[in-house]
Amino acid sequence: MSQFGKPLPNPVTESTAIEIQRREGTARSQILIGTGATASGGFVAAGNLMKWSSSGLIQTVGGEDPQATWGVLLYQGVSGSLATVIKGRVRVYWDGSGTVTPGSEIASSATYSGWFTGLATGSGPSFSIGLYAPFPGGTSLAAANSGMLQPVELW
Repeated sequence: MSQFGKPLPNPVTESTAIEIQRREGTARSQILIGTGATASGGFVAAGNLMKWSSSGLIQTVGGEDPQATWGVLLYQGVSGSLATVIKGRVRVYWDGSGTVTPGSEIASSATYSGWFTGLATGSGPSFSIGLYAPFPGGTSLAAANSGMLQPVELW
């Protein structure tokens, strides 16, 4: 049992596709609330960007303070369950919009809660949550990659 009186996350969900490289001290656990636009079957899928609200973790929405982003959901979860989020080099769902080339800045998507989008040129660091960080030899994202987990560096 956790300090919240809820069971710990189940490690046999879809988490293996999410974590690439976590940095020490960047994992946080909190109660998950709500199930946002990208939920399926009442679950929030691993790979969604999460933020803290006064009641617990919810999916991010574009145009908000990037400091509110706690990280990416490591295990799928349902409202009321304990959820773990991490930062570092992780995989996150991409919304298919914006120009995303290796090393370009990313932001929370305004189209799909919990996903990321390319940061519009001239938007500045006030909306940046990290960088698109593909593996060596990785290329720019195309519309065909929409809805797929992509490696990013969250700060």
